[in-house]
Amino acid sequence: MIRLLSSSFSALVISPEYRLSRQYPFPAALDDAFLALEYIVAMKDKFDLDADRIAVAGESVGGGLAAAVALRARDLGMDDISLQVLVYPMLDDRPTSSSSDNSSPFWNSVGNRTAWDMYLAGCEASPYSSPARATDLSSLPPAVGYVGSLDPFLCEDVSYFEALEKAGVEIRFSVYDGCCHAFDSVSGNRMARKAHAFLVSSVGEFWGIPSS
Repeated sequence: MIRLLSSSFSALVISPEYRLSRQYPFPAALDDAFLALEYIVAMKDKFDLDADRIAVAGESVGGGLAAAVALRARDLGMDDISLQVLVYPMLDDRPTSSSSDNSSPFWNSVGNRTAWDMYLAGCEASPYSSPARATDLSSLPPAVGYVGSLDPFLCEDVSYFEALEKAGVEIRFSVYDGCCHAFDSVSGNRMARKAHAFLVSSVGEFWGIPSS
């Protein structure tokens, strides 16, 4: 996704190397990601950034972090984020019908439970660790995302985008039938090309600029 957004919009993409939960559980990764946002906002003039087109974006775990960063920014009164790009984001520590007994490739129920156990490390889940737990999604920036129908994150992603829309947040969201987690990373995948085209057109629509 980094290359896709960078090449499609001549965008500067900053990818923070956040601490991993195996050694540093929540909130370390969120703190690192949020620090990157604060740095970008503080340095926007130096880097000659378009202040109206700052986005948070991520895939899978990174998508969950991007959603959490947007929630924290809103709660702190920061309005610098113009867009959330949440690609099959990991949003809910609680079991869902799609995350339970899921044995699809790349990500499954076992890996999902292990990841949440390491990330939370016994602490109580909150909207900042598990954005699907948020009860107030109002005043968040528009969101673009997609997920495959076989992905363990299907139910939580569909529910989250529906809740965003119900809260008055503009969304562009799509589900790709027969696709597993990270399906868009397979070279030459027809559905990957379709998903990427959707992402680029949706981001361009919100930002009001054509892709290159």
